[in-house]
Amino acid sequence: MVAARGRADTSAMRGLTAVAAALCLFVLVSPAWSGAASGSAVGVSEREWSVTLSRLKVQHGTITFSIHNFGQDDHNIKIRKHGSQYGFSGRIRSGETATITAHLKPGIYWVFCGIPGHRSLGMNAKLTVT
Repeated sequence: MVAARGRADTSAMRGLTAVAAALCLFVLVSPAWSGAASGSAVGVSEREWSVTLSRLKVQHGTITFSIHNFGQDDHNIKIRKHGSQYGFSGRIRSGETATITAHLKPGIYWVFCGIPGHRSLGMNAKLTVT
């Protein structure tokens, strides 16, 4: 009986290994099947007087910015490159969140609070899109 149980355990282990291998293969290959690059996400934290990005570099394409105002004052977020605006959150009250989805090409973008005076106080961050 011990031998039979050992064979059953080995067989079950082989089955789990095969399932895990198939799942890994699916995860690695599935983006290639889609035909399009998947989007990226960037977390944005605001407070007096800073803007912090969860990632400083992302792949070009559709990027979703999830913004949280941890400060006491109202803020907003603007996304710009060479003076052109690629996104604007509108006013975000203290403790609230907002989302911006933008399609960005490779380059350097500035993510900052557009309320007068806030950017000059340090509420800006640089995002590199490759």
